[in-house]
Amino acid sequence: MKKLSHKEKIQLWKKLHALLAAHIPFDRALTILIDQYSKTPFMNRLESVNKDISSGKSISESLFISGLCTTYELSLIRIGEETRNLQQSIHFLITYHEKLNELKSKVVGVCLYPAIIGLFMFGLIIFLVMIIFPKIVPMFKSMKVTLPISTKIMIGISDLLSHHYVYVISGTLVMLVFGYTTFTKSKVVKKHLSLIPFCIPYIKQMMHLYVYASWSRTIGILLASGVTAPLSFSIAAETISFSKIKKLSISISEHITDGGLITHLLKKENQTLQLLSGLVGVGEETGTLAHSFIYAADIYENECSEAVKRLSSLIEPLLMIFLGGIVVFIAMAILGPIYQMTSVMNH
Repeated sequence: MKKLSHKEKIQLWKKLHALLAAHIPFDRALTILIDQYSKTPFMNRLESVNKDISSGKSISESLFISGLCTTYELSLIRIGEETRNLQQSIHFLITYHEKLNELKSKVVGVCLYPAIIGLFMFGLIIFLVMIIFPKIVPMFKSMKVTLPISTKIMIGISDLLSHHYVYVISGTLVMLVFGYTTFTKSKVVKKHLSLIPFCIPYIKQMMHLYVYASWSRTIGILLASGVTAPLSFSIAAETISFSKIKKLSISISEHITDGGLITHLLKKENQTLQLLSGLVGVGEETGTLAHSFIYAADIYENECSEAVKRLSSLIEPLLMIFLGGIVVFIAMAILGPIYQMTSVMNH
């Protein structure tokens, strides 16, 4: 069953929130949404929710059966039902998804730029070795001079792609399909690949800030909605995929169930979480724990945005150096033999 993206969920929750704000009953609001989403993949799931509610099931139970919501979202909806303040719970969901989507877009955006440049350069190289080089290779081979290494490499690549392109394309497609199926179906492979960004210098700092921001906002919104602290951390453990934070959430849930303070465990973590530890300490003393987590999420998001900007400014000159190196290599491959031949003729 296909999961809804953050953007799709934002649109769905916003429309539902607007309808509830207009004092339209939930089942009637669902009927209106079903008409709007009549040509979308999850229309059947909305109809299933509406049918279950009509048969007497609760809203949270119906959403759980349909698979439309995560454990985190279901918890907020359940609290909204119990407190008869469903509109506020949905508002919290909209805020959560908007903040998460905004932060994710910034992180993805900084990675998209070098990917586009790399794809363009790959296309340019393919054009040169398959269209341009085959026309000048006979001239190079007829020269009675020792060809530079760069020219030999380009000739080798050109011959491979020109004469065996069917095998190259077929092999590439097989590798891509195999890699995609392995990544999507194997949880072990997916888990290890997802940890790679956390091992790359500088990028790992940005990724940690992203995870801490998501985790802090998740906890903050759950607490603000009326979910108990132990349950909030248990739900967060299911929501966050990063193993370190997942273990920390479970430990905190068990620790506060036994009467301990959250700050006692946060102080044992890395320096980045010391900010959260200080804020949570004040929140535990003043009874504003939800506000402390949400405020910490705002700080981590701002720091993550700054880290994204710094990474972007660092990537640009590195890309220029990389592209310049490729251009110089190709120029040497083409001009090197011509220069050598000219030198031989002059002597």
